[in-house]
Amino acid sequence: MKILILKTNQIQDVKDSYAVNFLIPKGLAILATKQVQKDLVNKKVQKQQQIQKRKQILSELVQKIENKTFTIKAKANSDGQLYACVGEKQIKKLLKIKEPLKIINKSEIKQLGLYKLEIKIGINKFPIKLRITN
Repeated sequence: MKILILKTNQIQDVKDSYAVNFLIPKGLAILATKQVQKDLVNKKVQKQQQIQKRKQILSELVQKIENKTFTIKAKANSDGQLYACVGEKQIKKLLKIKEPLKIINKSEIKQLGLYKLEIKIGINKFPIKLRITN
């Protein structure tokens, strides 16, 4: 009997008694009819399209902000030491992105000045310049 395992979204061929007495009553699987198989194929196609769209959006974002200089105003003492460090949250807010980002070469910025950072968004890595002013 062909069933669709709900946890993995895979169609498996199992013994009738195992499917009828255990998998289907526990809600772990459903009977793999032709309609269920078509729906599974459609879901896979939609997921691939979403992945392609996300990759395209990320590449456009990278082209917009790559090698540009951004400025953040932060409070600092007379020596140029910041009262609060500038981290990934502030940079993410500055760039106005929703994707998770990671600063590769610096984790926290604690001084006024110009920093060259390498940022990773998704699988894309690119450099930006960040100026911290008072």
